[in-house]
Amino acid sequence: MLFYSKAFGARVYGRSTRGRWGVGVGVALFGGLAHGGVALPGTYDVVARVGDLDPVTGEAFTLLAGPAMNNHGDVAFTAALSDPNVQPLATAMYRFDQAGVTPLIRSGDVLANGETLDFLYAFDTAYLDNGTVMTVGAIDTGGFIPVSVNVLTDGNGPADLVLFGGSSPDGGDNELAGASFPAINQAGTTPYGAVYFGNDPQVGVYRRDAGGTHDTLVLSGDPAPRGGVLGTYGNAKVAINDPGQMALRMRINIDTDDTSTLVMIQPDGQLSELVREGDTVSGVGGSHTLDEIAGPLAINNAGQIGFVTRGAEFVYRADANGVQRVAAGTLPVFGGYDFPEVRAVTADGDVVFTAEDFGSGPPKGVFTAGDQGITAVAYDGMALPGGGFLRLGILGTEPAVNAAGHIAVTGDIVDESNNPTGRTLLYYDPLAGLQELLRTGQGFDGGVLTDLDLNGNRQELVPAVNDDNFGGLNDPGQLAFFYEIDGTTLGIARWSPLAELPGDYNGSGQVEQGDLDLVLQNWGRDTVANGIPTGWTHDLPDGLIDQGELDGVLLNWGDTAAPSLHNTASVPEPAGATVVLAAWGLFHKRRSVGRVGG
Repeated sequence: MLFYSKAFGARVYGRSTRGRWGVGVGVALFGGLAHGGVALPGTYDVVARVGDLDPVTGEAFTLLAGPAMNNHGDVAFTAALSDPNVQPLATAMYRFDQAGVTPLIRSGDVLANGETLDFLYAFDTAYLDNGTVMTVGAIDTGGFIPVSVNVLTDGNGPADLVLFGGSSPDGGDNELAGASFPAINQAGTTPYGAVYFGNDPQVGVYRRDAGGTHDTLVLSGDPAPRGGVLGTYGNAKVAINDPGQMALRMRINIDTDDTSTLVMIQPDGQLSELVREGDTVSGVGGSHTLDEIAGPLAINNAGQIGFVTRGAEFVYRADANGVQRVAAGTLPVFGGYDFPEVRAVTADGDVVFTAEDFGSGPPKGVFTAGDQGITAVAYDGMALPGGGFLRLGILGTEPAVNAAGHIAVTGDIVDESNNPTGRTLLYYDPLAGLQELLRTGQGFDGGVLTDLDLNGNRQELVPAVNDDNFGGLNDPGQLAFFYEIDGTTLGIARWSPLAELPGDYNGSGQVEQGDLDLVLQNWGRDTVANGIPTGWTHDLPDGLIDQGELDGVLLNWGDTAAPSLHNTASVPEPAGATVVLAAWGLFHKRRSVGRVGG
């Protein structure tokens, strides 16, 4: 049985023999998946299991949390190193890369302000391409509840992002009383909201650069660009993209009447209002008056921002050129919907969001909306490629998204009577559609899968805030996920897609009959005028399907794709026989998801 703990946004895991395996067209290449053909082609690497040993101290992992992955395919994760039922709980963060597993930071390390790191929460973790990891920990100040602190590390000692008790960046006579969870981009820039008490009190938005220098961006009481005075900062996180553009919600106090506004801050600190509550905007459904701006924001590297409104539950995309409503009133499959939440904005400008329909259940769904319309990616009741139907649970509605628009989500497999029969891990490609990566009942890691879960997008706690969400899904399309085999052995694994192969038009990982059929059945088709044929997902044609495409199959017949970005590191065998089935819930109530299938 797997458990989820809000304290770590993660599951806990057991132990067995470590291995690496590959999958091609539903068959094991190196002795992996043995049941069924729903496994998506690619390679799988075990990152860690409960029972593995710290390579320096020899302590055994008793719980695992995380994971976060950078664009090199390296994975950062956190492990508990002592009995979770005995306090204090020792925790440490590790990275998994070509060199194997390496410790980064652990409880007991001393931060830059002299405080001792008491605990690692392991949620809101980001792993940058330069090797820097950001996560959330706690320091014990002697109070009833430890103080949360965001920690940066590259393995050479931890640095805290904001110093509790320190003064504001402009040197006022004040002291930091609280700060929001910061976002971070690939450059290591971290904007955050903060409150300072003292003779010069401040409430505002601040920024720390990669070198540790802080500056002030926006203060409550500043004049708003379009008139009025900036009031409260209304978002748990400032969204930031890699160029350094930031987006946030604020309130405008006009004659004591608060009005919501969407603010963009440029890297040089220039502030502009993109849209205010009450503005007239256009898009899907025609012109209308904008309702209250709400929910978390997301921003891509082109500066396009996704947001929703409350009252009228609509979804929008905004940038410096204007605002467009991309979803209004009804959704495919759902019809009417409620509670949309933006999760990401892809490089193509598609807003990825979740929604619910409280008319019957409530059903839940994951959708994309953009210039090409609205797509229902995954939703309650949909038929699954491997059989059965999908039921998205609490965890299943928090997808992981990358810049290319790949989406990963987990959910229950149910029968026609809505009875659970297993779990599934789904992977959406904008070209290939929704596919099953894995499902319970398949052979995996020397046993049979009995549970699967995804922790790539800070479940429930903090949604993605930019197009590099630093979660379990990176931009090349690799995915880190949790698994359980035989009801006892639990771990973190990484899936890597196969490299694209010339002539492999259906993306199966091999040039074979299916690719030839695509050519012959669509011979002479003008793909510019009539579009790409259904099922043609790789090595896309441009123009007429003719001798060139046929040559692509015949000249490459029988070729098999090599794994892309595959980690070839050999990893030591795990030790210890303890299977931990307790939640990692020191400060938060645990929630049992339960085991199904298998």
